[in-house]
Amino acid sequence: NEVNNMSNSYLLQVNIESILAIICLIIWSCTCIQVRYYKVTGILRYLWVMLLISLGILISDIAAIVFRGNTDVVGYYMVRISNLFVFACTRAMLAYTAFYLHGRVLSKGDNSTLLKFAKIIVAFSYLMLFLNLFIPMIYSFDSTNHYFRMNGWYVWCIVDIIGTALVLAEIIRKR
Repeated sequence: NEVNNMSNSYLLQVNIESILAIICLIIWSCTCIQVRYYKVTGILRYLWVMLLISLGILISDIAAIVFRGNTDVVGYYMVRISNLFVFACTRAMLAYTAFYLHGRVLSKGDNSTLLKFAKIIVAFSYLMLFLNLFIPMIYSFDSTNHYFRMNGWYVWCIVDIIGTALVLAEIIRKR
């Protein structure tokens, strides 16, 4: 069972990510108290959401590493679920940051064509991730339950870069 035979580099990565997850959880708890009791908005609420997303990425990546190569039923599903969460949370962080910056720089009612197109691109990115569950085009797994990227990965990354660039272009255009 490869779960018990992780290489030193994987053990180091799991330990570092575990420490970061604990730190992230502590900071998130502090911001949660601030958001809950002091009704703050803006940057602290943004930090609260970003810490929650970061925590999701860290915990999911730890699970992906720990269960990598484990071919029993639990390992099979944990590797797939944890990789899906890593990709979904990464896209959420990218989209949330872009839309947060847009909201901070521009007025709330400003909903331009570029911003609408960027939202469509974010939805398309998540649709690609969902479709990948049934038709592997972004990433897949081999018979030993190891993750590998496919050619659709590069298209998926370009789609996200275009979406982010559109939001940033809108910010620059209207600042």
